Amino acid sequence: MFGIDSEGVIEEINSKTGEVYRKQWAYFVQDGVKFPFQIGLGKNAPHPKGTYQLSMRGFGTNRYHRLELNFVAFEPMIAEVKKTA
Repeated sequence: MFGIDSEGVIEEINSKTGEVYRKQWAYFVQDGVKFPFQIGLGKNAPHPKGTYQLSMRGFGTNRYHRLELNFVAFEPMIAEVKKTA
């Protein structure tokens, strides 16, 4: 499970090119412990606060046909469907 606690965005400017790099803090939860990390936003809007899962559109295969995470793409968590008896 992944989460976003703040919608704040960090902007850094490359002094040589003038390009703006936008990042946002996120976290990964493992055994109830939050591990923070930053994700690049590119030109995308920041993610709202909430709980997320990785989107499959961020994955691809390399030239050796191995699965890779090309970029971090989040989508809201999907509620588990209750099985009916």
